[in-house]
Amino acid sequence: MVPLSIVESRSFQKLIEGANRLSKIPKILGRRSLIRRIDEEYHQVMTNVKQSLEAVDFVCTTADVWSSSKRSFLGITVHWIDSGTLKREGAAIACRRFKGAHTYDKVTKVISEVHSEFDLKLCKITKTIIDNGSNMVKAFKMFGKSESIDISSSNCQQSNDYNTVSYDEDNEDDEIDGDNDLLPQTFPEPVKDYVSDYELLSHERRPTHTLHLIAAVDTKQAMAESNAYKKVHNSAFGKCQALWNLCARSPKACETYLDATGKSSTSPCPTRWNSYYDSVNDLLIVKEHLNEALKILKFPLFKETDLQFVSEYIKCLKPIAEAIQSLQGEKNTYYGMLLPELMRIVKILSSLKMENLKYCANDAILASVTHPFFKMKWVPKEKKEHVKALFLMETRKLKQNENDQKESSTEKKKRDESYFMLQDDSSDSSSTSETTGDLEALQYLQDRDT
Repeated sequence: MVPLSIVESRSFQKLIEGANRLSKIPKILGRRSLIRRIDEEYHQVMTNVKQSLEAVDFVCTTADVWSSSKRSFLGITVHWIDSGTLKREGAAIACRRFKGAHTYDKVTKVISEVHSEFDLKLCKITKTIIDNGSNMVKAFKMFGKSESIDISSSNCQQSNDYNTVSYDEDNEDDEIDGDNDLLPQTFPEPVKDYVSDYELLSHERRPTHTLHLIAAVDTKQAMAESNAYKKVHNSAFGKCQALWNLCARSPKACETYLDATGKSSTSPCPTRWNSYYDSVNDLLIVKEHLNEALKILKFPLFKETDLQFVSEYIKCLKPIAEAIQSLQGEKNTYYGMLLPELMRIVKILSSLKMENLKYCANDAILASVTHPFFKMKWVPKEKKEHVKALFLMETRKLKQNENDQKESSTEKKKRDESYFMLQDDSSDSSSTSETTGDLEALQYLQDRDT
């Protein structure tokens, strides 16, 4: 960014005049005029936003604190559904400097002030979406209203003039160490002594941020449970990280990688797991030429086990990455998409447990079931359904591989079809349990002559 005074610089004026190449030299605003024009535009935009918010009954807000260039900011956005078009609308209503420590009480103060500035009463805000930061969570824990409170239009009218929290004078000197110290009431009477003027409504933790944590943090627990997993993980992703670091700091290395693989290198963002997923996936796209690039760069080559591990990593976490991409959309994302996306993740991950993955091996079970003599004879009664499901999953996988060789379909079509996994198997005549492949597999298990 540059200061507004640049418009008074002669070199800047020459740049604009030369860029336009007009016979009539345009008039360039002075610094004061530019400041006045920006202020006018800002107030006009804010006025339009406030008018739009007055016309809707309910809104949802988001709040986040972040740091950039050694400075902190708190941003707040508001979203609503247009009653005429039924389209999702939104606006950024605050991006304020946040000085000092990011404590929960300061967070509460700024959020409440912005809500008041735009006349966003508690009865109008359905939810405030936040991340999993401890300061944000504590702010809504200490100052948030209970979701059980009835907020009707009549009640909203009564509570427009004040928002207070009841205060117990007997506990004035007690330490605030639990939820019982703040007792929100629906419509408390104004009192002289109170804990705080600020009050927030219920909140929802941002699903995409939670999914980021699941993929980036929770998956690391597997390394603590298995030394074999940890060894292969460190070997594979250590080479990935070394390659990303080199390409990030060396333009020459980037050119070498591009010449060898035909694709530009990408580096993950430390705070966004989906960028990490995308960077790993980009390596798999060019895996046929990956070791060729590493040889030129004089880096350790990827072993077959490394590439297999990375492939399984992408396969297992693909549903989470797709859900994050779907839920973080700007225009076509709605609250109603959340539960179907989460159920889709659960279904796909559950089915992956049945697949013959290298680090979740079922080779011995499949070998026994496919032996014509043994089949399911040796399986304990309580394990028969599990083994049968494993066998059917493997036959479906083989059938899918055959179909993929005959015809190709777009990723969007595959993703759309994956939602049919959520249907009850017993309620759909076209469910997977009744496919020809499954019937053949079940017939094999029941036939004593094969």
